[in-house]
Amino acid sequence: MQLTIYHTNDIHSHLQEYANISAYLNEERPKLNHPSLYLDIGDHVDLSAPVTEATMGTKNVELLNQAHCDLATIGNNEGMTISHDALNALYNDAQFPITCANVFDEQGNLPNHIQSSYIKEIEGVRILFVAATAQFTPFYRALDWVVTDPLEAIKDEISANEGAYDILIIMSHVGVFFDEKLCQEIPEIDLILGSHTHHHFLNGEMNNGVLMAAAGKYGYYLGEVTLDIEDKRIINKKSNVISSDTITKS
Repeated sequence: MQLTIYHTNDIHSHLQEYANISAYLNEERPKLNHPSLYLDIGDHVDLSAPVTEATMGTKNVELLNQAHCDLATIGNNEGMTISHDALNALYNDAQFPITCANVFDEQGNLPNHIQSSYIKEIEGVRILFVAATAQFTPFYRALDWVVTDPLEAIKDEISANEGAYDILIIMSHVGVFFDEKLCQEIPEIDLILGSHTHHHFLNGEMNNGVLMAAAGKYGYYLGEVTLDIEDKRIINKKSNVISSDTITKS
């Protein structure tokens, strides 16, 4: 089986660029003769855009729905630039699951509609997605959220799902240096989809056997990962980014 994973990160409400990405995804994904996913790795929301501020991010979720997003996580913009109640309401109309392992309310509950991890089965292959966001403790505490150590949260979630998955993908909204540490700490990770530090890898980056991929910022790139899977194991993995110029001209 071949699996294509498209990914965006740090769109920051650059909605014209995102509209181009959405149109590209909706045109290109049906042409594939194998399964595909589209994931967003956080900071899609940014209150600098009037429509985002007016809707407290729900317009962004509507646009993710229109792009047929399969899974998303939260960045610091979703987590700590809108109110506690607004985050709890943000994904009320989401048509996709959301996962993040390290943000809780004071009673230990995840924000509404957010799961601590997510398993997607495709043609009998179980893929575990674990996500975490950057630990800006004072800002989260001011909004009555508790943000825990992302490394420990990821490790705990992997342990909790031991034996229940075949492939492990991390959705990291913590930054490239954290991702590099993850590669050393948890070499069984198959793929890290990164964000937060607005970095991009033109052709991915291999680190201790882990493929790191990231798509920059503002919709300037769309990330594309290709996984070749046999007997529920990845036998080849590669990554690239598609520039906004290419997307606009397609």
